[in-house]
Amino acid sequence: MAQPLTPLQHSAPYRRRFIGAFVILSVVLAAAAGGIVALVMGGGHAADTAWSPWRPSSAADPSQQIANRVAAAYRLDGGGQLVSVRPGPLQLVDGTPLYIVVGSPSSSGQATFTYVPGNGIVYLMCGLGKDCAIKGKSSTTRFMLVRREALELALYTFKYTPGVDSVVVLPPTKNAVDNPVALLFRRDALGRELSQPLSTTLAGTPPTLKKLDRKAIQRVSALTARNVFSARVESALDGGAFLVLEPVG
Repeated sequence: MAQPLTPLQHSAPYRRRFIGAFVILSVVLAAAAGGIVALVMGGGHAADTAWSPWRPSSAADPSQQIANRVAAAYRLDGGGQLVSVRPGPLQLVDGTPLYIVVGSPSSSGQATFTYVPGNGIVYLMCGLGKDCAIKGKSSTTRFMLVRREALELALYTFKYTPGVDSVVVLPPTKNAVDNPVALLFRRDALGRELSQPLSTTLAGTPPTLKKLDRKAIQRVSALTARNVFSARVESALDGGAFLVLEPVG
């Protein structure tokens, strides 16, 4: 059961470490990903191949296979890749464990934070421009495409890594340094999407920006409206850190 937390005090050192994850691909969330994925795969069951014609093989890290496949499918209008994607454990780049807490409004007017239990994986997106920026002009429509990709990463992860409870996606955004954004997906909120074919949920192959029409935008918006958060990191008394997520808008 989620446990309520009192409001957290800001910790500048952790904030700086967190921001670094948005802008420096070389310090990405590293090789520990293989260990956590091997752990959660150990108790898994055979996946329903009707859900998707593709599934990761058992011969390599499934989260990296998922990241590679999904990232390669999302393209800019000129044909270039939208972002690169790297998976990692739920921790800062120095190995400090992260605990997810999600804020929500309360009757007192002060946010109430609840702890999100279970195993988590982080996917770090990095555009292929300067400082991990996506090439070209930023726009709301482009961010919708990023949100679609984040949802697809989460769905593949939940389908093929049974021990993962939460997926955090860190996208490259225009103001990532000053206003970091994260997308959080939880297995227990995607039961319907995991029980029906992926093509039913996402309505076919990933579109480019020009082909992302109003109907597709509305669908992505509806599917991910509750998953977009402002993000910051605060220190925890046990030496870990809290990934504090508050709804956007």
